[in-house]
Amino acid sequence: ALRTGESNPELRILIVPSLAVRLLPDALALFRRHHPDLALSVRTLHSNEIARAIALREADIGIVYGNVMHAGLNEEHVATGRLVHVSKIKQRGSDRRSTIAMEDVLREPFIRIDERDPLGAMLADQWSRLGLSPVAGMSVQTHHIAMVFAEQGFGPAIIDSFTASATRCDELHVRTLTPEIPVEIRALIPQGERSQRPIAALVSAMRSAAAASVT
Repeated sequence: ALRTGESNPELRILIVPSLAVRLLPDALALFRRHHPDLALSVRTLHSNEIARAIALREADIGIVYGNVMHAGLNEEHVATGRLVHVSKIKQRGSDRRSTIAMEDVLREPFIRIDERDPLGAMLADQWSRLGLSPVAGMSVQTHHIAMVFAEQGFGPAIIDSFTASATRCDELHVRTLTPEIPVEIRALIPQGERSQRPIAALVSAMRSAAAASVT
């Protein structure tokens, strides 16, 4: 319908769960200024599932972490953030430093993303390169869940900076992880599709919202 100009078209969006909490609503607030009446369908899936669904044209656009390298997709860069360490102020080991070394994080149990997630795998690769291994802690599926657990005092967590910007907890201390590990957000579009105006507008709105959320 977006291609042919049929009445009542729908923009089908797939997005990773953590980015649907704040970044997508912020982007849609901008998007709605130019497309107030366009119907939207929003579903949350993990990055690899989104890539498969977009390749099968089950949605119009997917928003994921990292580079999925799928032959049936076009990718557009949206934003680059970083992995950060979040912890509840006043818990053991917390301080006011703005950075924290990977070696220091791995000395204590922490909440991390499952290694089947692209960012979880990236983190595991990083500590492997340093010849380090983590103390047994907690593994979860999404960055937002990790942040909520950290807010509740279950321990520090490593999440992406975009998710960290969504916290409403004044007691959550955010520090950049060193060595710095970049986190990319990309938009996926079925290969061979021209970027239709609503899709291009959503990508633009995502970029603006991401820039405003930098932690």
